[in-house]
Amino acid sequence: MGGMAVIVTGLGSCIAIDVVRALRADSSIRIIGCDADEWALRQMAPLVDAHVRVPRADDDAVSFFATLEQLICEESATCVFLCTDAEVEGYATESPKLSCPVAGPSPELSAVLSDKAATYKAVDEPELFPWTLPISNEADIDTAFSTLGSPLWLRARVGSGARRAIELDSAEEGKAWLKYWRLRGCADSSWLIHEFLPGAILNWSGLYHDGTLVAGAAMQRMRYLLAESTMTGISGQTAHGMTVDARVYEEVSDLAIRKLSAVPQGIYSVDLRLDVQGRPRITEISARLSGRPALLAAAGTNLPLAAVRLFAKQPVGDAITEPRLGVRMHRQVDVEPLLT
Repeated sequence: MGGMAVIVTGLGSCIAIDVVRALRADSSIRIIGCDADEWALRQMAPLVDAHVRVPRADDDAVSFFATLEQLICEESATCVFLCTDAEVEGYATESPKLSCPVAGPSPELSAVLSDKAATYKAVDEPELFPWTLPISNEADIDTAFSTLGSPLWLRARVGSGARRAIELDSAEEGKAWLKYWRLRGCADSSWLIHEFLPGAILNWSGLYHDGTLVAGAAMQRMRYLLAESTMTGISGQTAHGMTVDARVYEEVSDLAIRKLSAVPQGIYSVDLRLDVQGRPRITEISARLSGRPALLAAAGTNLPLAAVRLFAKQPVGDAITEPRLGVRMHRQVDVEPLLT
């Protein structure tokens, strides 16, 4: 196996770094990293075989994908991993014609998954999610509290890492939060309010090929980097994670994904949290890898490597082995993560 070139965008992001580390399990793969940030490229250059500066996808998506297509052709790339929200959102908006596959859903489906309210509506299986109400005005805050009581969870419809999220004990708190962000240009319609989920925070990631689930794995997020600097204690940056039995989370995640696509293709990542009865509820479905791909790879489910091999029409081979449960990842800001 080998002789393949793979492009990983957003090289300075933690997901891109995890993807690169996972792909390094096959030393014959040439990895080309892209980023708009010169310092990110300098820092991450030792991890990849080549690195290229590209336009920012959130500033000029057309130029970003034009540069990416040129690189794909130059490298005869097998596939591309889009690793940041901005790149996935640009992919959804522009629907670029690329000469190799992207390791995720189609642009049309990526557009749905970029909006949590649109995802909830498209899946159309409310029992898979926490009770959810898209916000249109402050009256919806009152409706949510009269329906469920407190606490509730208010967050942005678009973006990851618990973006602008806050736990609410009263409708007044929610209205004040809307007002705060309204003054900063955020429309009331950019919010969702949810039932508060008190249980474990999990991620299930799976690889599909022509509608078949090839492999999936799950992890629990146990502690976050910079948690004390957020309103919720959730930063989106896992400091301590552990692999767990994927089966119960796979059932829920796979059902939702198949509601979105009759023939799923590529990698999907599903964030879940347990409700008061210990049942997993979907909080987000991502069109790119999330969680900790390097942790799942270390535990036997190397989704990035398996995806590359499938795109190259090769067997997945040792990319997917019997998953090991209880494998832990410990991360700090300025050192390599410890896998135990």
